[in-house]
Amino acid sequence: MSDFSDDDFDVHPAPVPVADAATVVPCAPSGDITTHTWRVDAPGAEIHLQLIRMVDQLVVWVGCAPPGVSPAHGDLAMALPPKPPGTSSGGAQGTATTLMGAGAGVHAQRHSNVVKDSAGNVDGASTPMARRLAKRTGMCVVCSVNVPLELADLALFAERQLVAKCAELGLFD
Repeated sequence: MSDFSDDDFDVHPAPVPVADAATVVPCAPSGDITTHTWRVDAPGAEIHLQLIRMVDQLVVWVGCAPPGVSPAHGDLAMALPPKPPGTSSGGAQGTATTLMGAGAGVHAQRHSNVVKDSAGNVDGASTPMARRLAKRTGMCVVCSVNVPLELADLALFAERQLVAKCAELGLFD
């Protein structure tokens, strides 16, 4: 029977820490990240907008719902600004992709040339908005536009509100 003393176990040297290539740099709050959140009353709905500005990136969220209903999240896209003329790739539009959302997939339904995703939002509104904002700001833009199908026209109204805020913040080249 053991008395749990050290003599019952072989003594091995302590493990040596492995050199890590990662460097941790402390980052004090310096104002490099700013958040702007506001809402706009529109006909038949309330539009919620959020703009998070980082050094070289914008994160944009647009939520719209009829009064008394919370906006839902269902679509997310990312766009990179176009490369300067004379470079080998990129094009005049830049690059954009859908990160999250049904797209025109199995759960989508067509309704008067507007695609509805499984959450009931206008689908595909995030990618073109992200592309246009990336082109105008010259920054990487992550964008989520969540507008119910019955309020599809408000997506453009919301984009105008975002463009006005970006101009106010001096984000355009």
